[in-house]
Amino acid sequence: MKKILNFIVIFVLFTTNIFAADEIDKGKTLLKSLSKKSLTKKETISFLKEYAIILEDERGDGEVTYVFDDENYYRHKGTEVISTDAWRFSKLGALRLFNKDIKLTWKIKPKTKKTENLINIKAKFDPVGKLYKFTVMDKKDFLDQIEQAKQAEIQKKEAIEKARIEKKKKQEQEKLVAEQKLKEEKSKLEKERLAAEQKLEEEKRKFEEERLAAEQKLEEEKKKFEEEKLALQKEIEELKIKKAENLEENKKTPEQILKEEKERLKQEKLATKQIAKEEKERKKQELLARKKEIKEREKKIKEEKIAKLKIKDEKSLNIEKHKLCMKMIEASFYQDWDNKIFKNKIIKKGLEAEPEFKENLKGVRMMLVMGSTNPKKRKGVYHWDDFAGMGMLLLCPPDRFNLELTDINY
Repeated sequence: MKKILNFIVIFVLFTTNIFAADEIDKGKTLLKSLSKKSLTKKETISFLKEYAIILEDERGDGEVTYVFDDENYYRHKGTEVISTDAWRFSKLGALRLFNKDIKLTWKIKPKTKKTENLINIKAKFDPVGKLYKFTVMDKKDFLDQIEQAKQAEIQKKEAIEKARIEKKKKQEQEKLVAEQKLKEEKSKLEKERLAAEQKLEEEKRKFEEERLAAEQKLEEEKKKFEEEKLALQKEIEELKIKKAENLEENKKTPEQILKEEKERLKQEKLATKQIAKEEKERKKQELLARKKEIKEREKKIKEEKIAKLKIKDEKSLNIEKHKLCMKMIEASFYQDWDNKIFKNKIIKKGLEAEPEFKENLKGVRMMLVMGSTNPKKRKGVYHWDDFAGMGMLLLCPPDRFNLELTDINY
């Protein structure tokens, strides 16, 4: 037991000495590195502009690349920015980096023949800091790599998107083809169904026609048989009557036979008179119907003539109204408000019905002048193929009076 305790004590003392020796060596290395010259402010600015710094900064992201711009620095993991924050120089020219609320001071010591690239990173309350080895890469090359990687990623995404769109388009086309095929198949089945139904309907109709034809034939044969039967019965009856008449004739005297012959001739004469009377009545009715038709035709011609005269009179009245409108516009152009045209019953009634038109008349002169128009006639007639005529027609449009341009040739 005693031996074990002595061994433990010796081991603890040995390891403590080793640890102390390591710490002393680390301290010597740090002091030695601190004694080496670090970059000045101006040199640091030039260095950060030219290079990207690669190191493992013990923030839990492994090896990262620092890129500095005028105000911020960016930590890259590969080509992806994993964090960014501000940086500046202190009053004494020290490089300060901000990691959220933590201020870090960097002292960059480029490599020499005996030493590697080193950065001393020190927190605010850390008197010494810690050395980190780093490598550099041309900043432009690194940013070009990032840009190329971004372009490659964009191209990859575009290729994926293009493939997705093409796949979707292909699927849609296949879907459309399938739908079209299904539609055609459905249409084909529908046509076949309709054709089958039509064929069945035709066969049914044909069967019905054959059935009806058979029934009709049977009915005709039955009717023919009945007619033949009735004819035979009638013939038998006539034979019986003729036989009875012959028997009766044999019993008649010559006086009775003569009397019957006279009666027969009398009946034939009466029948002839009746036929002549009916023919005369028929001709009379035909003559009356003809007279009625002629009378109706004459009445129709008269009505058409009256309608044409009415249209002509209405058109003439509309032409007169249009002439009054033109005279009123002409009087308005010359501001001749005492003109007798304004006392015309039609004009007066129209102005009372449309008071806003009466107000617009005061602006007629300006409207015609601005439109390079003039209501003066040429040889007493308005012409519609010049500005003057067209200006007047704008104020007195023919269609307002149910007229065509050819109706107002005056």
